[in-house]
Amino acid sequence: MSLHYVAEIREIAGIYLGKPDQRIGPHVARRLGAVRARVDAGIADLQQVRRRIDEFENTHAAELALHGDADLGSADPRSRAVGP
Repeated sequence: MSLHYVAEIREIAGIYLGKPDQRIGPHVARRLGAVRARVDAGIADLQQVRRRIDEFENTHAAELALHGDADLGSADPRSRAVGP
């Protein structure tokens, strides 16, 4: 559990214990909304990474499957021999 989540839990607990006359529901609802937004952003980031992986696999299918003379490193300038 990240320290950020621990801090959020402590804050909610502090409100709950320190201000018993206040309803805790609205505080929890705000926190849940913030956490949901962070989770949604993380999911969007991961989906973008997955799309990039899919694009790479589709673009380099032959090299990844090692068909014929296809070589994933052939387009890499570091793979070329350096002359004198």
